[in-house]
Amino acid sequence: MKKIKYNQKCNLCGSSENRLIRESYDFLTHLGGKFKIVQCCKCGLIFVNPKPTNISDFYPPSYEPYNISNKDFHQNLYNQLLNKYYEKNKSRWDYFLSFIFEKVYNPIPFKKNGRILDLGCGNGLGLYNLQNCGWEVYGLDISKMAVEFAQRELGLKNVKYGSLVNNNYPNNFFDVVVLNHVIEHLPDPKVILKKIKKILKYKGLLLITTPNFESVNSIIFRSYWFPLETPRHLYLFTSETFKKLLFSIGGFRIRKVKYDISTYSLGRSLAYLFGNGKNVNKFWMSVKIFFLPLTIVLALVKKSDTMCFYVVKNNN
Repeated sequence: MKKIKYNQKCNLCGSSENRLIRESYDFLTHLGGKFKIVQCCKCGLIFVNPKPTNISDFYPPSYEPYNISNKDFHQNLYNQLLNKYYEKNKSRWDYFLSFIFEKVYNPIPFKKNGRILDLGCGNGLGLYNLQNCGWEVYGLDISKMAVEFAQRELGLKNVKYGSLVNNNYPNNFFDVVVLNHVIEHLPDPKVILKKIKKILKYKGLLLITTPNFESVNSIIFRSYWFPLETPRHLYLFTSETFKKLLFSIGGFRIRKVKYDISTYSLGRSLAYLFGNGKNVNKFWMSVKIFFLPLTIVLALVKKSDTMCFYVVKNNN
């Protein structure tokens, strides 16, 4: 039985007043238990309450994002498109592919010999490709298995085990810091953002991708919405609450916000609703392209499942 902590205060404003808005299960790893999702009555932040005291129990070796296969089709496709995106001398076809790539994904603007830190880098495949493109890459992850793969198989010596709290980097060291579906996992996002502010260069880029709790799919699927991922997603953000979080730190400016057009989480939500998420329905995989126009429309009205914030450091 997992230990739980009751009456958790809001990480953003410190209020103890919150209201229950949903209950959900761990559909991804099936470790058991029902988890309550609450919303702060003062600032609107959404979080799991009570939460597990030892959250690492919910990250077993079988946890899907720790898959260390380097033969993943989508990863290889992304790497090829990123290489095209960074090329200076492009053909017309390459310009077209780069345009589509920029709309579908959230590519990092290239900086020659730039230093990049990926918090929650997983097996390091993304960093490996960025290194091949000319970046000086660094990464952190809480999975020893994933870090060992990155170091041993990919030769990424700057990928380390642990969190940013336990790793010291020089101030004003990085040109880019990436949190790709990570901030919602952090026990204390404010502590990490403050540390990022110190190690990020002036006018450096902070790229944060996180689920959009105000998405149409969130409203429709409720407890079966794939990006809930209880209890690992300790926090869930709306555009407004994320901006409040950044404002509470100070020294950051949001340059732009992009909304994802992927149909992936829609398919996974359907799998949870009709099959407890044990298998991603093969039928869905064959027809999901037909839902792409819908997700494009949802992205245009800022109601798709994922938000990507391009944040610039203004001062120290």
